[in-house]
Amino acid sequence: MDVNVRDYGALGDDSHDDTAAFRNALAAIQNTGGTCFVPSGVYKIAPTGITNSNVLPAIKSDMRLIGEIDSQGTLLSSIHVHDKATKTIVLCSGSGWGIEKLRVIMPNIYETDAGAGPITVSSGDGWKIDNCEILNTGHFAIVARGTNFTISNNYILCTYADQAGAHPIHEGVIITLGGGIAPSNGIIHNNLLDGVGFNAICNNTNFYSNHIKNHGYNSGIFIGGANEGYSHDNILAYNLAEHGQEGIDDSQGGVLKQVSGYEVWSPRTLYFQNTATDNCGSGMSVGGLHSIVLFNRSVDNGKDLFGDDDHVNANGFEAKTRRGNNQGFNASYSLWIGNFATDTHAAGHKTQDYGLNVQDDNIQRMSIVENTFHGNNLGEGNFRNNAANLTYVKGRDVFYHLCDLATREKVRQLFNSDLYSITDAQYLILNKLFANSDLPRP
Repeated sequence: MDVNVRDYGALGDDSHDDTAAFRNALAAIQNTGGTCFVPSGVYKIAPTGITNSNVLPAIKSDMRLIGEIDSQGTLLSSIHVHDKATKTIVLCSGSGWGIEKLRVIMPNIYETDAGAGPITVSSGDGWKIDNCEILNTGHFAIVARGTNFTISNNYILCTYADQAGAHPIHEGVIITLGGGIAPSNGIIHNNLLDGVGFNAICNNTNFYSNHIKNHGYNSGIFIGGANEGYSHDNILAYNLAEHGQEGIDDSQGGVLKQVSGYEVWSPRTLYFQNTATDNCGSGMSVGGLHSIVLFNRSVDNGKDLFGDDDHVNANGFEAKTRRGNNQGFNASYSLWIGNFATDTHAAGHKTQDYGLNVQDDNIQRMSIVENTFHGNNLGEGNFRNNAANLTYVKGRDVFYHLCDLATREKVRQLFNSDLYSITDAQYLILNKLFANSDLPRP
């Protein structure tokens, strides 16, 4: 069954309140599934959202909420929340549903209620949010839970900043626990996030070809959370994180913190050909056991937005340990191969301290080969090592004495997948290190 919001009284003139029309149109297909079509127009929506009673999902299994685009792909259908959102605008739950080709315009008011994000997924399998825009996000833009989901081709913009110019706690996409279960098997690709980033607890999820810029509270892509044990076996490939700002860290009394390009506490995670540049903090921080860090670039990070010289030991790459209750989460048994880190600023003005900084004694074994680290503030050579017990593993020992079985499968996945483009030069580097390891030729 398919419905049209105009058949239920929506005008799309940005003046008439179309909230009831959206609720009624969606209610008509909640038991059968089907498409709710939103023709070209700007639809005024109340700050309580289109979710009836703010309890029952507006989008359920096999439902699709779809807007209209022109021949150039420009979005023509918008829902416009005119006042500070007090509840989730669209609550979703179930399997096989989708929100596509729709623009959501928020009032750009800082909202501390985590439930006030425009799109919230309480649970679900096989759902997707594709080719949407979420502007002036409020607190969160998308709060996601579930399995086998897709978040793709979206544009998320947050322009809010406090009077000092720092970004408060805004996040573009939150991927979080549902019923104590971490989201899994997600595909997050080709999204543009401006002013916000990704904050995720997830496993077996692929972040690729995303562009994150001007993120102001957390890293461009942060994977971890309150319990890092929920996050593992993720992939980050071809992402760009740039111009991370200084943000407010409430956990430290509201002080400013330098924001990195990537900060990941996920074991057995593959990083392939990502780029970090011009972030206030470090380019890429890795804290997951058996991580594979291949052919990434980190350039000109460590800038300080407000002019002082304290950039808190910012580096191109960092191998880290999570302290407190999570000391088991660190960069031990990780592979660092073919990465590049440099600071192109003039001498005396460089802000990226080291190409790679190994930060903690809890880190035990790593393979650090075929990398190019030069021209950084404090280290012209390979890297800085603060881990007294670190053992360097090279040659064929990498595969047989450093990689566990799951890590080996990650490398094979890299070679076999159509998503990745392994060059001949990269293949030769990896094949030399993994001699006799049965790696397929690309």
